[in-house]
Amino acid sequence: EMDIATYRVRIGTFNPRALNLKTKVTKPKRNSEKNFSFYNYLRSILYIILLCLITTNVMYCASNHSRKNQIYNVSHYTSKPNLFQQRNLNKYVPERLIKSVDPNFEAHYKFGNRNRGIKMIHWNAGSAHLENKFVEVESTIRDMRPHIFGISEANFKKNHDINRVQLEDYDLITCKTLNNPNLNISRLVVYKHRSLVAKVRYDLMSDEFSSIWLEVGFPGKKKFLVANIYREWQYMGQNDGGFSLTIPEQLRRWKIFLTQWEMALASGAECHVMGDMNIDHLDINRLDTLETSSQTYKLITLVEELISRIYPHGVKQCVVGATHSWPGATASLIDVLYTNTTRKITSVQTHH
Repeated sequence: EMDIATYRVRIGTFNPRALNLKTKVTKPKRNSEKNFSFYNYLRSILYIILLCLITTNVMYCASNHSRKNQIYNVSHYTSKPNLFQQRNLNKYVPERLIKSVDPNFEAHYKFGNRNRGIKMIHWNAGSAHLENKFVEVESTIRDMRPHIFGISEANFKKNHDINRVQLEDYDLITCKTLNNPNLNISRLVVYKHRSLVAKVRYDLMSDEFSSIWLEVGFPGKKKFLVANIYREWQYMGQNDGGFSLTIPEQLRRWKIFLTQWEMALASGAECHVMGDMNIDHLDINRLDTLETSSQTYKLITLVEELISRIYPHGVKQCVVGATHSWPGATASLIDVLYTNTTRKITSVQTHH
């Protein structure tokens, strides 16, 4: 037997060594007050030096605009102002700083943010060779900045120099008719911007009709079909005695294109068809009242094929109002945009 005091001594309750084994909370070692102040001082010096360098660059750019920075001050290239343009800072901020914020700044400044949508334009420049209207083409593309730019009556022949009609950042696409030994001409061409991923759908094209089908879209985005067409009245430069101008021959060529269109719609793809059809769509809704001398009445078989074969697929013509006028002649709507997905069209405009 032992008393309570002896028991407590034996189990260590009052043993100093046992008390020393208790866990202690140790604080992390810190730099001395002297070292801590030194690091703060060094950091402040570095900040001041960096601020001086930035200030020097800003002052230099404000007082001495170099030639290579002038591209950022061309206001008419700008489609959608970014942070620098909104605050008018692009002429003061060094080029390397701008590009570090947006590596594609120069492209965005010239062409805007193309990921917001795809701009498609079709243009009829009149009867002249593509090379002879190339200045107008460059001007239109510079002002409009389209992704897809189709040109009717381009009249690019096989013996023409294709290098003379190339545009920076665009690919030039011609019709299959260029390789038709009986024609050797592309009455229609398309310029496609290289920001788009595109596949030329030769399986939907013919060497007897002027159409160019593309499967296009932005990288990593869903692709859709777009066709540029030019329904010519007759073949150009053919000594056929006017045979290609006859209505039966026009109807034969027109059916070739309608078959292409039906194949595209049957695939279930989003599909847009634009171009110069040379069929007055202002008359389509009043066929029963047309005079027999009117041009549309003479093309009634072509109109009936269009309505019976294409309209049942749910397509809609989106251009409103006349697109062609000539002194002494009635205005007509012959330049059209058909689509099976109207919800994807944000706006349609006509420029004369």
